[in-house]
Amino acid sequence: MKIQSTNWDQRQFVDMASAPSDNKEGWRKVSEKNPNKTYQINGHSYKVVAKMERRHQTMGGIVLGLLCTIGSLGLAPLFSKSVRQLFTGRQVLRVVEEVFPHINEKGNPLPVAKKASPPPLPLVIKEESPPQNAADTLKSNQASTKEAENNQKQFFTSLDRAASNYPKNYTTQTGDKSYIPNLIKHAYSQSSSLEDFKNRLQGLQQSGQLKSLAGSGFQTVAYLVKMAESAPPLAPLQGIIAPQAQQANTAQSQKAKIYAPTDLSRAQIYQNAPTYPSTHPLFETMSDPGGAGNVVNKIQQLSPNARCGVMICANSGLPCGQVGADGHGDIKTLNAKTQEESIIANVLMTQFGNDKSKHKQFIDASFKGVWGMVDGPTGHSTMTHQGIDFRHATDASAYNQAYALNKCQLGVTTGTGTNKTLIPGQKNEVTLIFADSINANPSIGTPTGTMQRTMNEKASNDYQFFRECVKTKLRSSLDAMVAEGNTHAIVGRLSCGIYAPDKWKQGPTNINKDFDKILAEVLNEQVGPSGETRRSYFQQVVIPHISK
Repeated sequence: MKIQSTNWDQRQFVDMASAPSDNKEGWRKVSEKNPNKTYQINGHSYKVVAKMERRHQTMGGIVLGLLCTIGSLGLAPLFSKSVRQLFTGRQVLRVVEEVFPHINEKGNPLPVAKKASPPPLPLVIKEESPPQNAADTLKSNQASTKEAENNQKQFFTSLDRAASNYPKNYTTQTGDKSYIPNLIKHAYSQSSSLEDFKNRLQGLQQSGQLKSLAGSGFQTVAYLVKMAESAPPLAPLQGIIAPQAQQANTAQSQKAKIYAPTDLSRAQIYQNAPTYPSTHPLFETMSDPGGAGNVVNKIQQLSPNARCGVMICANSGLPCGQVGADGHGDIKTLNAKTQEESIIANVLMTQFGNDKSKHKQFIDASFKGVWGMVDGPTGHSTMTHQGIDFRHATDASAYNQAYALNKCQLGVTTGTGTNKTLIPGQKNEVTLIFADSINANPSIGTPTGTMQRTMNEKASNDYQFFRECVKTKLRSSLDAMVAEGNTHAIVGRLSCGIYAPDKWKQGPTNINKDFDKILAEVLNEQVGPSGETRRSYFQQVVIPHISK
């Protein structure tokens, strides 16, 4: 007997498996052996197009091929291959159990507890003062986090199972079959609700990053959202931390928070954020031989209640740069010429002295798995934990994210050049904002290093695209500062150093001269509910300059 397999819809298998147990009449109709009827079940129209009975058995098992007569997506389901090969009663029963877990071998419904979907949590959860019963609150947060983790695990498993049905000749623009699933997983992990997940997928599709979706076996955004209905994404609870007494442990830290603002979440960030009167220029440069740590100290002396956000010029493939590669933080990296290594070494030594084991623990606890190359500091893949292939990205939205780590201690230094040392006891609390900006320089790094694997090919040949990516990164980084409650922004000159090829440092395409214009454009953008500019949400915006 031939089983029709064309135009089968995997999504409808999911619908059937999750149909409510109280819809017994629908299940009874489905179990009937009439191949010509159309049934309304769980809000969808189905037709029985094939059946099979158990051989040599008095009690028959059936397999029903269901063709959705409305909204069919036209792709092979997870079990289509198995169904085509069924010729024995044992195989029939196995597939009935796999495809329809809520019915028995006779087609009768099994009792299934109906689980209510939890309400969506807010996208960004700011740190709050510890409540009176902090232990109960922490326990509740941990339970919510566990539910979010379980939902994510369930969705990722379904996604991987679906990905196993790629056509044999399917390829992406990178030649990597994991490219599309990784993008989808990243969008899910950043979403606060099913609607947010849908909006992120649509944004990826519009930006061209999901242009291979139609050939991947997933077909449409609507299909992916349908897959996630039974395990909707929940907002991460990284912003709610343990009470201060538990926070003060030695080398452990909360994970860095990820901010990738959409229009909706950006509006939420600025909805209730405070604004400040204009008593400073749009932005200003502040010089000090000690760099960012000493600039922060000057600001704190003038404004003791300041909450400084320090923007770090980071790499998309390697959190904390070379310091993050092995967790070391010593005098050598404290005096590094690169901004990221110098600041991270300062934080590690200020908080933990020269205890390298604690340095490593802190970096792993804060950043491991949040961003970076999937195969580590050396390898061949261009895919990142962010779910983005930065080397082949063709839309500036790929750079719409920043990573925040609050309650970091940044020390004050003395000395100049390669002879800086920390001044004991002089430090300030800051929020580190990691801005992994665009790398367009093909002349730095090695083929297996993170710099070459994150070097954007389009930006190395298109200055306007390069400029727009820098602007996107500045925008998301400043938004993250506002979300973290920072009153003073310490801005890094993104992509103005080694990430810019020589041709982008001269003439009309000189990023160093253009950077001030880009920053001004971002600060003057209207983001508030009444048209307030981004600049009005900061008391002061400063670009540090390391004076000789």
